[in-house]
Amino acid sequence: MIKTTIQQPASVNEAESKAGFAAPPGSASLRVEAAAKRQPDGKIISKPPPARHDDIEEYGEKGFLLSDGTWCNRAQAESVARQSGQLKGPIRHAHLKGLSTDDLW
Repeated sequence: MIKTTIQQPASVNEAESKAGFAAPPGSASLRVEAAAKRQPDGKIISKPPPARHDDIEEYGEKGFLLSDGTWCNRAQAESVARQSGQLKGPIRHAHLKGLSTDDLW
């Protein structure tokens, strides 16, 4: 069974600004950790790899959970994954305008 994690940040903007969405050049400290969805009320629901977004039954904007516990959208996650060396090849689904779980696991 895949464990579901639910987080409720103090505010979505606070969580987004905390993450910064990109590790400094040469640093791999910030990483993409899990597929996640952000609900309209700000709750973040995630499942660990190899879960896909469709494995998360709850409704929400698709994105990713970062290693510092913040949520980011697909485009922001792509930037983090590139800078941390996580991508296993070219982006597979360009129409998504950002990272897909297929790009990582």
